[in-house]
Order: sequence, then structure tokens, then C-alpha cells
Amino acid sequence: ALLAVQSGTTPWTAWIALQRALHKEAVRLKIDMVAYEIGQLIAEFHHKNGEHEACIEWASKPIPKGGNPVIPVFRVAQAQSHLGRYEEAIRLLDQVAAKVLEQTDTEIDAQFQDSDVGGQKSAAMQFNGDHAARALKDLQEVLAQGGIVPFLVSGTLLGFERNGGFLPHDKDIDVGIFAAQDIFTVVELIAKTPHFSLGQGYLRLGETYQLPVIHKLSGMCIDIFIYYPSNGKLVTGVHGTFGYTQNFAFSPFGLKTVRFLDDEFSVPDDVSRNLAENYGNWQVSDPYYVTHLESPSTVDQGGTIHLMVARLEILRAIIEGKHRKVARIAEFLRAYRTATWAMPLQLVDAIDARFGTGRLSNQLTAAGADHPELEPLAYA
Repeated sequence: ALLAVQSGTTPWTAWIALQRALHKEAVRLKIDMVAYEIGQLIAEFHHKNGEHEACIEWASKPIPKGGNPVIPVFRVAQAQSHLGRYEEAIRLLDQVAAKVLEQTDTEIDAQFQDSDVGGQKSAAMQFNGDHAARALKDLQEVLAQGGIVPFLVSGTLLGFERNGGFLPHDKDIDVGIFAAQDIFTVVELIAKTPHFSLGQGYLRLGETYQLPVIHKLSGMCIDIFIYYPSNGKLVTGVHGTFGYTQNFAFSPFGLKTVRFLDDEFSVPDDVSRNLAENYGNWQVSDPYYVTHLESPSTVDQGGTIHLMVARLEILRAIIEGKHRKVARIAEFLRAYRTATWAMPLQLVDAIDARFGTGRLSNQLTAAGADHPELEPLAYA
């Protein structure tokens, strides 16, 4: 294992072997907390190596006094989801939410990278339109070499139609391709060009719905969504880091050419219908809209994946200090309170009171009635 580490091309199995040796020694010396932390690292390495049962085994080790009670449960939930056991993942995510409620902001921030529960570090995100334009044009040029025609979708299409440019609070670029255009050609073209790198772990043995690529010069992320014909609809999806695929279905569409960023790009031939199916009342800006939960195009609304995503979204909103988003997702969860896998209302209300509407009320009271927006606009 040490030789593999020194080579600079260390496989996860070598890291696991090394950590197992350290864990054995920590157990021998009865250094319980060190052994536990190493065990959690082994669980993470097993997860990265796709060995989810082994991840569950190591992440489920007894927690010593003073140990982290949240991350191990979250890690097991993620592994269970990767194994397709979404109901068990949901049950565990509710445990995570309940444990987070018992902790202080400081304790929560200490557990998650870049966590900012209080929202004090939040700053309005500046989307670099010039970088995005360069990245989008470069991608179109690369794909054109294989006869692939990308078209604007989601937030990028919304920005084009409503703003005449990118949404100022956007985070990435969204384009689509039709499955008939051959995803393997896309992967080959991306692999050959020096301008982009392809996200790892997104190719599927079955249907691949999402390919994230990074524009190396600008660091801009572009999500390429693949649209498949299915039951009279065009279906695409998102491959979540929890190992699930969430699908979205749209009315079939052709393409038309438009001027965007002083260049020609393709868009769905009925932009208004496509946006309505994705955002509902898209003409009115709604900065707290949560597409993965609220989009009318969502397949299996109220199902296990839909409600598991809701739990992941509200936990992320808590960690990021997005209090208005917490309140919005709490409202969503209440609307599905009769669904089979609904989050218990008592838990929803407690989260909202601590991190959502209750938090906002306290901040507004402290700041006065004329307080400006308390957080940046980050959603479509």
C-alpha cells in the first residue's frame, strides 16, 4: 500500500489497505477516537471505490463518546441509495435531520465542508457571463466536429428567453442533445479536446441522462442533458451524487436557430411551452424556485426519489444558510404530507422553525422592518 501511495497513482484499494493497517494499530493501542475516525475514512474510500456494502459496514461502527453523530448516518444513507434502497436512505436522512436539529450552528459547521448555517458568509454570487459565453461557444464548436447539435435548456434557455442573456444568479450552463445524436461521439469529442474535461462516474450501462463537462480555461461547468423518446415524451434526467436518477418528461420538440451571445444557437421550437413545463409561470422571476422539486416535468411526483431529493435539498439549504430556501422546501414537504414517504410533519415544522421561517423572523426582528434581502438570490 505504501509503495502505491508513493507512486502517485494510488488506487482506492491501496488507500483502504493502508488505512486498515492504521486502524488495526489504533485498536491495539485502544485509541478509540482515532480508530473510529480512521474507520470512517475507510468507509469513505469504499464508497469512492463503489463498494457500498463495505462502506455501510465501516460507517456503522459504534460511535465513541464525543464522536460525530451525523456524518456516519449520512454516509450510510448515501450507500443505501447507491444500492437502490431508497426507502432506507429516506429513513436515515430523517435521522440526520433530527440529529442536526439537536446541534448548535457551530457544531453543524464543524461537520460539513464550507458549511455556513448562520448565513453570515453568504455573498451574492456573480455569474461570469463572459466566461460562460466563451465556454458555450467552445462546446458548440467541439460538438460540431461530430455533427452534434446542442440546444439551450433549463436555466440557460430561461435566461435567453426572459433576459436575453444568462441569468445573473445562475451557477452553470445547461444544454441538451437528442439521444439519437450518439452519446459516445460526444464523450469521444470531449476526451480529445484540450478545452474540456468530462465529469467522472456519470456514464451508465443503461441510459445516461446527464454529462457534466468543465471548461478548463474558465472553470465553467456545463451540464449536457440527453433527451430520450419515451411514451410520447422526451425524457431527460439528473444523476444525483446519491446514486439515483431523477427523470423529467417534456412534450416532444424540434429545434430552431436563434441569435444568442452574438452567435447562432439552437433552442426548442416552442420555447414558451418548454419553459412552462419546466418552471410553470416562467415569465415571473422566482428566486427561490427549486427546480428538482417543483418542476411540472418531474416524473413520479411524490415518489421515493422525489421525496428523497427533497430531504437532500433541505439539508443542503440548512448547511448553506439559505433560510428562505429551507422555508420553501418545508412548504413543499407539507404539500406532500399524505405521500407514502412524506417527512413527518413534526420534523418539517421543527426544521422550518429553526432554520427557515423562524430564523428569518428572528433576523427581521433584530434588523428592523426595513431590512433588505437577507441572502443572495440563487435560484431561477
